[in-house]
Amino acid sequence: TDVQASGAQFGVMLFRNRQGDDWTRLDSALATGLGDLNVPILDLGPTLLPFGERETMVDPRFDTHPNDLAHRLAAEALRKFLLEQGMLNMQGGQAAPSVP
Repeated sequence: TDVQASGAQFGVMLFRNRQGDDWTRLDSALATGLGDLNVPILDLGPTLLPFGERETMVDPRFDTHPNDLAHRLAAEALRKFLLEQGMLNMQGGQAAPSVP
């Protein structure tokens, strides 16, 4: 693919901070559609959902966007995911892009 030819790496992060059938269908569709392409997928549901909607949304009644806590948890999960996938390496204690 063009992504591979350029030396870039591609992955998908699903910022799932609430439960529901729509999220389940999206998660399933991504896994099915991207699985055959070996695209790594990070689903943040297991990281965020245990905290509950009240803890990870700006205001679950009016604004379901992720709040500060959700973004901090997502950043740490993403860092771990990128390291595990070999898409990021640590140099001198600092994260550095992985060069294929």
